[in-house]
Amino acid sequence: MDYLWCKGKRKDTKQWVEGYYVKHESRMLNCCDDNFKEGEEQHLIFKSSFADWNMPRNLESFLVDGETVCMFTGKTDKNEARIFEGDLHYDRENRLRVITFEKHMACFCSMLVSDKELGVPMHFESKSSFDIIGSIHDDGKFPQVKE
Repeated sequence: MDYLWCKGKRKDTKQWVEGYYVKHESRMLNCCDDNFKEGEEQHLIFKSSFADWNMPRNLESFLVDGETVCMFTGKTDKNEARIFEGDLHYDRENRLRVITFEKHMACFCSMLVSDKELGVPMHFESKSSFDIIGSIHDDGKFPQVKE
């Protein structure tokens, strides 16, 4: 299983790409109030390219927006789509939820979204009974709550 698998939005096309994430820092910061300047930090997704049988496969890299990088949860929705941190879905009561990684619990949770505040964590099964309907990084808007 690809537990270190991530996705991010490409900077050039704004399309999602999946693979392994690397944050590249082009220089070492000094210890005295130093910060990275624009362009000194790059966020990349790497994946193996396509190849025919017995042919070598190249490693492709894509420059992504670091704000959109999401970890794979290791789980899929009811349509076998991979579930990533930041994905949105409706629960059984038609409430909008977002997948988050809760550091204090060291796990992924499905959190209730209400007025951009997160509610109580809800454990989700290895094969979930819900559909992923989007991501918090798609257009910067949450979908409407179902009636």
